[in-house]
Amino acid sequence: MGFYAAKPKKEVINKLKREKDWYMDKIISIDSILSNDTDISEKQLYLMAEQSTAMSEVCKIIDKRIADLKAN
Repeated sequence: MGFYAAKPKKEVINKLKREKDWYMDKIISIDSILSNDTDISEKQLYLMAEQSTAMSEVCKIIDKRIADLKAN
């Protein structure tokens, strides 16, 4: 296993923001399907809602990481 040099904070923050944007796009897509598509099984609706919730939690963690990087 090799050693990796730390990236500048600004670069890491920008990467995290892009990652959060990716998750937010997926959440919007899932929520749109949940709101509009009537041809999905109850199990799929449940699983998609769970996925959206999990992705929202990931976004909260990313926000905490960004805040910590900015503070330190």
